[in-house]
Amino acid sequence: MDLTIIQSSVTLFMILCVIIVFASIFMRSRFFKEIFEGHPTLATQVLVTFFFGILSIFGTLTGLSIYGAVVNIRDLGPMAAGLLCGPYIGLGAGIIGGLFRFAQGGPYMWTGLSAPILSGVLGGVMYLANKRQFVPTWVAVVLIGLSETLISCYTLILVTKPSEFYMVVTMVAIPMVVFNVIGMFIFATTVHLILDEMKVQKQVQQLELEVESRRNLNTIINTIAYPVYVLDRDHRFTLVNDSICRFIGSAREQILGKTPRDFFNKEDSAFHWEMTESVFMTHVSREDEVTITRPDGLKCILISTSSIYTDTTGREFMVGVIQDITERKRAEELVLKTQLALLQIAKRPVADYDDYLSEIIEIVAKTLDIGRVGIWWFSTDQSEIICADLYDRKSGLHSSGDRLQRSDFPRYFRALEENRTLAAEDARTDERTAEFTASYLVPNGITSMMDIPIRRNGVIIGIICHEDRGTQKKWDLIEQDFSASVSEYIISALESQERKKAEDALRQANRQLKLLSGITRHDINNNITAILGLLALAEMDTKDPSMGDYFRDIGAATRQIRFQIEFTKVYQDLGTHEPQWQELRKAITMGLLVPGTIGLQVNVPSVEIYADPMLEKVFFNLIDNSIRHGQKVTEIRVSARQLDEGLLVVLEDNGVGIPIGEKERIFERGFGKNTGFGLFLVREILSLTGITIKENGVQGDGARFEITVPKGAYRSHIPG
Repeated sequence: MDLTIIQSSVTLFMILCVIIVFASIFMRSRFFKEIFEGHPTLATQVLVTFFFGILSIFGTLTGLSIYGAVVNIRDLGPMAAGLLCGPYIGLGAGIIGGLFRFAQGGPYMWTGLSAPILSGVLGGVMYLANKRQFVPTWVAVVLIGLSETLISCYTLILVTKPSEFYMVVTMVAIPMVVFNVIGMFIFATTVHLILDEMKVQKQVQQLELEVESRRNLNTIINTIAYPVYVLDRDHRFTLVNDSICRFIGSAREQILGKTPRDFFNKEDSAFHWEMTESVFMTHVSREDEVTITRPDGLKCILISTSSIYTDTTGREFMVGVIQDITERKRAEELVLKTQLALLQIAKRPVADYDDYLSEIIEIVAKTLDIGRVGIWWFSTDQSEIICADLYDRKSGLHSSGDRLQRSDFPRYFRALEENRTLAAEDARTDERTAEFTASYLVPNGITSMMDIPIRRNGVIIGIICHEDRGTQKKWDLIEQDFSASVSEYIISALESQERKKAEDALRQANRQLKLLSGITRHDINNNITAILGLLALAEMDTKDPSMGDYFRDIGAATRQIRFQIEFTKVYQDLGTHEPQWQELRKAITMGLLVPGTIGLQVNVPSVEIYADPMLEKVFFNLIDNSIRHGQKVTEIRVSARQLDEGLLVVLEDNGVGIPIGEKERIFERGFGKNTGFGLFLVREILSLTGITIKENGVQGDGARFEITVPKGAYRSHIPG
């Protein structure tokens, strides 16, 4: 008996080893990887069910029959399937193994059918109870031990004869329980080894991904121009890019693992520590504008952006990005400063041009915070520049009179002609200004220069010279643009001054001409009076009747001369005064006397017209012409409306109108029934400010004068 037990045990162990080997090989396939990862396909589930079912069949076929009972390990496959894959696969494998045993018949066929099914279901229930995870090895061993003991008990009770109890228990039941337990122990251990191996592989892959991710992140953040850094919960640098290394002034190896306190002063470090804690505590990103002192002692203004980042392991980090806006802030302040200076210059009245230039260069020196600013004018032949005013900010004194010859400094003068600005940070070595080193720069202690040509109609007539002492100054583009704008103000003031002088001279000439004209007109009128008196006497003394006609013609011509002389008195001021804004309605009706038989309708909006002060004479003449020459006029209408090209003012009557052939001739000098100057002067008065007039009426229906005021020469809202 003992030999039989040993032989059966050896046989079972060999079978068990074969099953475990096949199971181990199969468990390393991609199918079981799907099972282990918890997302098997339907095909994989069917395949695994058949695999464990076949293992159960193999356990039956290799079993040893003793007293009708088969010593086997058929229940191992279904229970392993249930523990590994769940109740459905465990049940399926159990059914396959049970049906195969049932088909073999014999007294134990019913218990052989139920045992694999029960094992598969119990394994699946335990799988679910362990949250769909493979149970620990000891649980699997205890479970199959209890299961096999239970199966053996009800098999003995239901099928085995009492006389065979001892033999079946010792030679069948106990070996089956023992070897199923051993098999489950080996299987469970193998499964856990595979699971641990997969876990390690996953961790290795994750670590490799993190390493690769960190390497990629390093590459990415190093392409960012702004300084970027990452701090852990202890405020230690864990990642920095090249820009932050340059900003701190230390190598990456010297920064990693340290805190901002190791690099910045106490005050700046305390603020950064508080800011970082705030981000970690609130998980809210923040942006701060701060002024800090760098490790090299340089003060700078920063925009600091801070955000929380959580990695795959749940660890929190703070990602910081800083943008140095020191230069931007300085530029903004400089722009504001220069704009205020230009506004101050623009508001400065030009009463005396020399005083104006003195004030301007003082403003420029203060705005740019430099030592000296001067205005130099070119001589008439362009052979030299002459200092008109040089302001020394340190002493507060102005000087003038220095001269620099073109022949002594050819490169400098050539550079002026070729450039909008000439900015030399190191004036003593810059090839454009180095010619001045010995004779001008060194004696005056000048290190930096910026010269701005003053151009008029494309020709350089002068220079604004900016000079600084001490540390070399880099001339900002904003400063260059500012000084270029100042040069434009200087030209504008110069032209204004010249225009004022010309206007004063013109007014003086007009006063003299007016005086001469008045004296001449007075003398002519006196002579005309004398002529008319002598004609009257001659007409009384003559005995020849034919001479009377001559005397009358001479008298008429003389009176016509007097009329024309008086007419020139009225229009002697034409064009001698600046145009003015004048209310249209007032200009139409001023000094106008219309006969009671004629109706005057003025339908114009509230609008002002920019015209010569004699605008009222325009409407006076037009209305007077309608009254004098319209013959049947009973109504005169004046209206205005806005067109695309400007304001249209229409004056029309219901008289006889103007013949087609005379519509343009009426504006010619000398055409007409009286002086011939009326409509000619109307057009001249209007043309002084670009206003046009034409006659566009229909002969027989009345005259129609259309006056077009261009845009810019009228103001106020006009209904379309």
